[in-house]
Amino acid sequence: MTPTDTPTLTVEQAAKRMRRSDTHVSRLLTTGRIKGEKIGHRWHVDAASLEEFIANGRRKRGRHTPPEAAALDAPLDDSEREYHYPGVIRLVYAVLELAAEEAVAGDLPAQLWVDSPQSDHWFQLADIDPNAARAAIKRRRKPTHRDVERIEQAIALHNMGATWKAAFMQVFGYYSETLRYRAARYAEVMRTAGMGD
Repeated sequence: MTPTDTPTLTVEQAAKRMRRSDTHVSRLLTTGRIKGEKIGHRWHVDAASLEEFIANGRRKRGRHTPPEAAALDAPLDDSEREYHYPGVIRLVYAVLELAAEEAVAGDLPAQLWVDSPQSDHWFQLADIDPNAARAAIKRRRKPTHRDVERIEQAIALHNMGATWKAAFMQVFGYYSETLRYRAARYAEVMRTAGMGD
């Protein structure tokens, strides 16, 4: 070893030093929270970086978020975005587009998701301002889905003991798994939002 080389550890040695699993150390390496170099299929952990992480990087869980963790949740800058697999970004756009279309059409679960902070990260990944997107969707959306009243009738029949098939045949005149899925989603959202029985 030359004087300019830094000492390295295997993932197993680093895990033993931290008293954590090999998977945890690998996750820290891939997210950049500790430094290392991958040669072939094996990581070589920078010993100084590991010691620094142990001394400074660990924080007790609570209200304080360490800067490293906050950086992981921050929107991506241009240099980071180019490393993302393009298919993932296309998938994010597809999810947002579908949620927006369903919210505009009056689908209550989609409306609640778009309005919730859970969707912020998705909008930020796509470089879309969440508040501007929500405002545009709210301007275009219908108050509720056109079948909401009939779905509520079918749910009420089911709650009174009818099978899903019998309830949908009575209310809609037909039965499909898609219709049952929509009713189950609607009932779950109503329960979660505290609007159900």
